Order: sequence, then C-alpha cells, then structure tokens
Amino acid sequence: MTPVRFLKPVVDKKRALKLAPRLTSLKGITLGTLWDNKPHADDFLRLVSEKLAERHGVERVIARKKTYIGSLAPVPILDELASTCDAVIVGVGD
Repeated sequence: MTPVRFLKPVVDKKRALKLAPRLTSLKGITLGTLWDNKPHADDFLRLVSEKLAERHGVERVIARKKTYIGSLAPVPILDELASTCDAVIVGVGD
C-alpha cells in the first residue's frame, strides 16, 4: 500500500519573501509589462499602460511577453524587467 503524505501549507518564515516597497508616485517611472501570451491580455496591458501614462505620468513602458502561458518567463526577460523597470505589471488574459 502506498503511504499517504500530508502537506502543511504554511509559509516558512525564514524563507518568506518580502514585498517591494510601494512607489510614492508613478510620475517619471519606467513601467514594465509582461504578457502571458493569452488572448487579449496584451490589449489590456497596453490600455492600462496608456492610462497610467496619461493620468499618472509614467514616462516609459517596456513590454515583454512569455512564449507560452504554461511556461515560466525566461530568466533574461525577468532580469531585464527587474534591472530597468521601477514597477512591473503581469497580465493574464481571456
């Protein structure tokens, strides 16, 4: 008989990630967007980016996409967004 394995879904506080500090303003920032490659998420991210630029002064947008919804974003894309953007929005479509 196969043994039953129980999982305890509790965060290990030693390994827990800290949230990034909130930006005080979006004025003049570089915003990254990461499209998951699902239908319509690219349109949504473009619209959100445009509105944030119009209403809150986002200066520049760097848009990237994953090759497939079920895969992780490639490390070079994540590294680029992390090193060049002040904030990143990840979009899921449908």
